[in-house]
Amino acid sequence: MHREDGSMDTHSKPPKLMDRVRAILRVKRYSPRTEKTYCYWIRYFIRFHGVRHPVRNRRNRGQTLDATSHQQGSRRSEIAD
Repeated sequence: MHREDGSMDTHSKPPKLMDRVRAILRVKRYSPRTEKTYCYWIRYFIRFHGVRHPVRNRRNRGQTLDATSHQQGSRRSEIAD
């Protein structure tokens, strides 16, 4: 981060997760639609796990698959209808 006088602010907070994800996707030249989709799924995954830090989720590793399989199952049922 830059201060008003143009110098670097070395005591600022690091960028948030979604800002870092977007920056990496842009550096890798992903399309805006792909960026939007990736960010959607990351937000979905975080909300599914109750907005907790990943260290707290380590004892519940099996839930990772539940989040994605649950969503895929509901989409499959929508397609079948």
